[in-house]
Amino acid sequence: MGERNTTFGISGGALGAIIAGLVAIIVALIQFVIGPCYSRRQSEDDHKPTTTATETQSTATERSGTHEATSQGTSSGPTTTEGSPKKIGKWQAQRVKVWDRTGKSGILDIIVLSREYRWQCGSITVANLAKQPEDLLADFRSEGMQTRFRELKAVVAVGTASHEGTESQENQRASDRADALVVWLRRAIVQPIPLWGLVLGQRIAGLHDERCSERSDVERPVIILGVVAEDTGFDLESGIHDAFDKGKVPIPQTEYALFKLDLHT
Repeated sequence: MGERNTTFGISGGALGAIIAGLVAIIVALIQFVIGPCYSRRQSEDDHKPTTTATETQSTATERSGTHEATSQGTSSGPTTTEGSPKKIGKWQAQRVKVWDRTGKSGILDIIVLSREYRWQCGSITVANLAKQPEDLLADFRSEGMQTRFRELKAVVAVGTASHEGTESQENQRASDRADALVVWLRRAIVQPIPLWGLVLGQRIAGLHDERCSERSDVERPVIILGVVAEDTGFDLESGIHDAFDKGKVPIPQTEYALFKLDLHT
């Protein structure tokens, strides 16, 4: 008789059953350990506010607007802070911060025509050093000045006169010059904004002769003030005084006979 094989073997079916049992045990252990954590997190998620499509669109719009403003810089709106002088054709403009008598603040544009151009002595004509008239209306309609004007909430035309002549005559001439500026500004500025006239009158300090001369040209500059921004209730007159007191305007207001601010309608 042949020998009988007494080796104990495990059939395929039995091995599969063992593996299935081990897997079931592992799964049960995993559920036991992480199940409570998952349930707690799911509960927290259920209580989170739901973001609607409208809110999502609003957020996207805000982000887009922020990006656009950042990428465009000051071109997205007027600069409402002080800045360095900027040349605009024959003009120079500088944005300055001023305070009124009650402590409210405003931002003003100090816009001055080049020193080569002045009010002609005894006249309401603006001319260069060679006595050639300057067309201020054409200047005001230039692209550079129009861009500046579009940023303003109000404009002030300053009327000055030099020391020659009598005080009453030159005070009236300064008023006529402010009026002429207002007329040109009204024809050039598109948006309906208030136009003011500031009459400084005759320069009364340092009188030295009665004849027109190049020495007095500096007493007759052509100046415009623009209101860029202001606190609610800002007092324009005392704010302009502050600009003069701080030397932001290129002439000393205390050396002129008047300070008369009027709204032109």
